[in-house]
Order: sequence, then C-alpha cells, then structure tokens
Amino acid sequence: MENNIFDFTNVYGEKDERDVNFLSFKTDHIDGDIISNQENVSDISNFGYKNIVLFAICANGDYICFDYRHDAMTKKPKIVLVCHDEFVDHDDGTSSMVINHVADSFEDFIDMLHT
Repeated sequence: MENNIFDFTNVYGEKDERDVNFLSFKTDHIDGDIISNQENVSDISNFGYKNIVLFAICANGDYICFDYRHDAMTKKPKIVLVCHDEFVDHDDGTSSMVINHVADSFEDFIDMLHT
C-alpha cells in the first residue's frame, strides 16, 4: 500500500504517528473476539478487552482495531489503536491495554492515510 502512515492525537493529548500493515483474514476462523490468521498476533481479549477486532498492526507492535465494545451490531464501528505496551490499572486489581480513538469509521481512517 502506498499510503501507510496516519496521524492521531493520543490519550495524553499529544500528536502521534503510526504506520499501518493490514492483516489478512480467514472467513472460517471466528473466535468471537479476534478474527485473524496471524499466528504471532496476541489475542487482545487476553489483555482486558472484548469486542475489539484486530485488522492491522503497526511496526512497533500496536494494534489497529474495529471497536465494537459499545455496539456489537453497528455497521460502522469506530477505529482505535490499542497500545501493546501501555497498561491502565483498574480499581478491581485488573489492568488493560491503553486504547486511543483514531477515527469514527473505517472510511475516515482510510482518508487519514498518507505517505
């Protein structure tokens, strides 16, 4: 893909930039949370999130995902970046990876891509 970089504002209010490498998918492998044929990609549900569907990964290991947490039936899920190495601790003693909003739809995300 010629345009494979996008800019966004991270959860700390800073301008940030990532590259994107789209993953391929199998239609016969659906586990409810993650749909992917990439053996080396961690299952995000193991890190505190369900209804997040991985579709791309950044060179630094962060995940680019469809966000179905609030409406599993939506036809236009938001796009989020899940940081693979940043965690937030919760009052109940659990932790989960930091999620950054990137775009309100996949179309908006594609429009963000540049070189």
